[in-house]
Amino acid sequence: MKKLLRIAVVLLLILVVVIGVVIFMLDGIAKSRIESATTTMLGVKTTVGSLNIKLISAQGRIGNLNIANPDGYKADHFMTLKKGELGVSLSSLLGDTVEVPKIELDGIDVMLEKQGGKANYEAILANMKKGETQPDPADPQKTGKKFMVREIVIRNLMVHVDMMPLVGNVTKLDVPIEEIHMTNVGSDSDNGVQMKELSGTIVKAVFTAIAAKGGGILPAELTTDLLGGLSHLKGVGDIGVKFTGEATKQLTNITGALGKGVGDVVGKDAGKALEGLGGIFNKKKTDEKK
Repeated sequence: MKKLLRIAVVLLLILVVVIGVVIFMLDGIAKSRIESATTTMLGVKTTVGSLNIKLISAQGRIGNLNIANPDGYKADHFMTLKKGELGVSLSSLLGDTVEVPKIELDGIDVMLEKQGGKANYEAILANMKKGETQPDPADPQKTGKKFMVREIVIRNLMVHVDMMPLVGNVTKLDVPIEEIHMTNVGSDSDNGVQMKELSGTIVKAVFTAIAAKGGGILPAELTTDLLGGLSHLKGVGDIGVKFTGEATKQLTNITGALGKGVGDVVGKDAGKALEGLGGIFNKKKTDEKK
């Protein structure tokens, strides 16, 4: 009896070790896929600080994701993510398409800057145009899992703008956006979207929110460039994006240099940029049908 008990204990320990190794491997594989897919899509190095997948609860946590700035720019990053959480449908894990009820991302920091007459977001948009047609080195045959995400929520987004000049003597602005909502990402396809496409969709939504909330605040050149660049990317018109937070009332780093004109600048209707987005996206979808 004691021998059987010892054997049972040993088998249990072996099972625990095996499960631990499997989970560790899953974390490593998922971390590598996110880094590879996002790097391919954006054309700049992406690293993930931590990733933890819990099979029992079907949840995952990601921390300290860093998307590098393109070469030639001074900021140490283009975009960072403090933390994120997601849940998955266990029944879909064995299939080709993973169903994700919700992804929550909290604490995104974006640096928009210009050096030598060229903005870093222009480089990112150009990279994304190329990335849409380039295979992910980790999955060149597109045989990996695809994803269908019912809801993506981005909270506490801060956009730092360093373009000279902005208005008057002001060269830097911080524009907070409280929340961005996306729905049914990948639902327009029966097979869902690849990891790189999911990463690209999130960046597209961030750019969309910046262009819309920054209308009348940020330089017209910046919003025009963002709208123009977005209009050349795939699937932008299919993203259901909503965002909250009055960025016009929360701007920081505005000095007295604006003087009396600050009311005129900040008081403009930020929604005009969103109207422009709708026009561009609708036109793009119409053109694609021709």
